[in-house]
Amino acid sequence: MNLRNAIYSHMTKALAVAAIALSACASPESRVTDDFGTSVRLMVSGQIYDAEAAAHPSDDPLLGMDATKAAADVNRVYRRTDITKETIKAIAAPASGGP
Repeated sequence: MNLRNAIYSHMTKALAVAAIALSACASPESRVTDDFGTSVRLMVSGQIYDAEAAAHPSDDPLLGMDATKAAADVNRVYRRTDITKETIKAIAAPASGGP
């Protein structure tokens, strides 16, 4: 029984030391500034072509945009499965007779 008390005593001391050490890392004040995220919001707003149209979008569909064709183009161009390492190397290789 005496060994058990000694182990519990050492564990309690170790936990107390760990708690004190970890509490030193805690800070009561927030490090987030009031303008947190402003740069991202400004970047996104700067990428809008027509702010008025973005604020009040039209209910009409886009003219000339066929959803089926757009999906097929995405699959054909961006999700190609026939590209191999050799194809990529051939595309990336500089033209012969360089500068």
